[in-house]
Amino acid sequence: MFRESSLFASLAADYPREPRAGEPDLLGDADRRLAAGEITHDEHLEIVHEFARIVLAEQEASGLAMLTDGDLADEDRLRRLVDGLGGTSSDRAVALPDGAEVRAPRFDRAPAWREPITLDAWRWADAASDIMVKQVLIGPYTIARLADPGGASREVLAVFPWPPQRRPTYQMRATTQARETPTAASRFVRVMGWVPRGNGET
Repeated sequence: MFRESSLFASLAADYPREPRAGEPDLLGDADRRLAAGEITHDEHLEIVHEFARIVLAEQEASGLAMLTDGDLADEDRLRRLVDGLGGTSSDRAVALPDGAEVRAPRFDRAPAWREPITLDAWRWADAASDIMVKQVLIGPYTIARLADPGGASREVLAVFPWPPQRRPTYQMRATTQARETPTAASRFVRVMGWVPRGNGET
């Protein structure tokens, strides 16, 4: 819900995973322990949720009228979406428009949506706050621009997933997945990244 007394403001992107000066690196430590086999994926997720509660509380205290789930689960913010669309992540480091480092995606065939990719994460965050929560996603043109050469061309990646006969929005196809739950169709999604404009980019 919206706060009647709040100025309608929201973060434009994700939320930093890095700790403030002098604070412990909860997520970085959890990532290292997961990679070393010291904790399970479920235990890692519990730590992510603990941090996400802090992130949501900070935004609430700031008076924001719409919160972001932070996109905190993976240090590579692109990997979950790429994996869910049938791609892989290479070893080559690339930068998102906001400077965050991720691994270059690669698609050996055209992306294919098979099941909800980010719905569970949004459901959890939305249930953790009384204020409306949105998701921030990386757009298809940005995925195409950063992708390593593969079986699917950048032109194919940049226009996915807009079939000519239906042309659903990227966020409806990749994230809201209205067929999964009626309430999902009302979610707010911010698509972040470069977009083509004329002969250049922005």
